[in-house]
Amino acid sequence: MSPTPPPKEDHGATIAKGAVVNALGLVGRAMFPLFFIIGARFYGTAAMGVFYLAYTMLIVAESLVSSGFNSGTIMFVSRALAHSDREAEMYRSLANSFVLSVGISLLVILLSRVGGAAFVLQRYTQEGLVETVQWVLLGLPFLCTSIVTVAATKARLTMKWEAVLFGFSRPFLFTLFSVLFYFVSRGIQGLLWAYLLSEVLICAFALVLFGRYYSWRRLLRSLAHFRLDRPLVRFAIPQSLNATFSTFITNVDVIMLGYFGLGETLIFAYGMGAQIVRNIRQVKLLMSEPLGPVVARLHGHNDPAAISEYFSMVTRWITTVGFPVTLAVAVLRLDLLHLFDAAYDGSTMFMLLLLVPPFLAISCGLAGNIIIMTGHSMWNLFNAIVVAAVNIALNIVFIPRYGLTGAALATVIASTTLSALELIEVRMLLGVALIPAKIYKPYVAIAAPALLVIAIEGGLWGVGTILSGRILMAVVGILLFFGILWVQKMEQRDREIFLPFATKRRPPDAPR
Repeated sequence: MSPTPPPKEDHGATIAKGAVVNALGLVGRAMFPLFFIIGARFYGTAAMGVFYLAYTMLIVAESLVSSGFNSGTIMFVSRALAHSDREAEMYRSLANSFVLSVGISLLVILLSRVGGAAFVLQRYTQEGLVETVQWVLLGLPFLCTSIVTVAATKARLTMKWEAVLFGFSRPFLFTLFSVLFYFVSRGIQGLLWAYLLSEVLICAFALVLFGRYYSWRRLLRSLAHFRLDRPLVRFAIPQSLNATFSTFITNVDVIMLGYFGLGETLIFAYGMGAQIVRNIRQVKLLMSEPLGPVVARLHGHNDPAAISEYFSMVTRWITTVGFPVTLAVAVLRLDLLHLFDAAYDGSTMFMLLLLVPPFLAISCGLAGNIIIMTGHSMWNLFNAIVVAAVNIALNIVFIPRYGLTGAALATVIASTTLSALELIEVRMLLGVALIPAKIYKPYVAIAAPALLVIAIEGGLWGVGTILSGRILMAVVGILLFFGILWVQKMEQRDREIFLPFATKRRPPDAPR
């Protein structure tokens, strides 16, 4: 039987609305840098450097322990909710996610306490790092419990709690308690108590939240008669490995800087510079989630041409927003870094290099999402393994020679490799590709502002030597970008979606 012809639907507005909802959650996540800014003022950059290195390792451990069960809970519980006779199966999946993620996290804590942390970190020279890692790992069971609970609410199509708990509450509590504990314990121990108390309180709220959507009695019954949910486990293990490799790729530069013995203050400066730059990726994340169901539906109708069109349309939106943000960060990079470390006076070349990965993410990063959305997640795992190996090898070669710049250069090459693999794979596996005619306008618009910034950074007119001059340069560059974009005229479909009252809509069956 031939595939069902795709319906004549325009999903652009659906994707745009989903992006707006996601933007609200990202506003809360913007509070997280505030924790590092205030923490550096109170505890100093050396203590924050050790904490950040340990926290980076925690993020990797969290991906390994809970990411598969996070996605598995959403998928398996959602399926069970669609059938009233599958309630027992739903609570078995929930019980498995809680027991296995928390159980594995407890095993990780035990291993860290019986010599595992000391063995893994034996080459690291940062004072107190082993003890700090052991302390932050104590928060892992509470974090896993919160993650599974939020995933369970997502299965009921309630998306707000991730933004509330992890977007707003987490950075707010981190910041509040770090200030309060500073007056109790002014060393790094104050940071650790602040972190642990925050995770415990968020977990407590998450458990109360669980009772609003599910029955504690039914969950406890499933826990008492625990039986392994093999389909969930088979899904969760490769998904956890995939997420762990992806997280490791994102953070390996910081981990390797510590491995090669760079000072705590340099690690903190690099980490904060990387955090500033990586926030540009959030522009892509705004639209990748709402694009997912659309791609899945079109793939079910075997319509690669439509997927290519939406791939190109959403990429056009992302680049239109992301390019000027990238330009502003490039111009003001030292000023942004000084918010975290006012004493830093070294080169910011590493930040310029680190702008390349988010630039690639907003230009073509949706290819990786499309690979997953169409059921080819093993290809993403293959990509993650290859790129992780490339990244580690390059860090080993470059960091001893070039320091921070070497770590950034390794990240650039690895990210470029990943983007190339993903674009090749969506074309090879699905027949999907970006359509140049649909995406060229933001690239044309960014060329002149980029050349202007390069000229001024090269010493032309001396404008870039003072803060007011850099701000003026960023503003002029952004206005020039949007001016050139305006001259090229807005795409008809974008007018229909974003300016519906000012645009006469086409019939649904009209050619696009």
